[in-house]
Amino acid sequence: MEKKFIMSFGLLSFLVLSLVSSSHSMDQSKTCPEEFHSTGTCGDWTGVSECYSESMARHGNIPPKGCECIPKGADSRICRCNAVCP
Repeated sequence: MEKKFIMSFGLLSFLVLSLVSSSHSMDQSKTCPEEFHSTGTCGDWTGVSECYSESMARHGNIPPKGCECIPKGADSRICRCNAVCP
């Protein structure tokens, strides 16, 4: 009886850990840095938000991570984001 319980518990633990591990790895997409020039300013949070939206549009609505807006002239900016690698 005790042996059967230990084997069942071991198998159950293995299955649970396998499911958790696979769902975690599916969520961890590899990202690559991208940089692109865009028109507009970086004022407040709007510049970062627009960089985020432009990056999403470039990559089929897949959200980027860690976008940054760098001012470049009066109505120009550089957007840096970590997008899902092709």
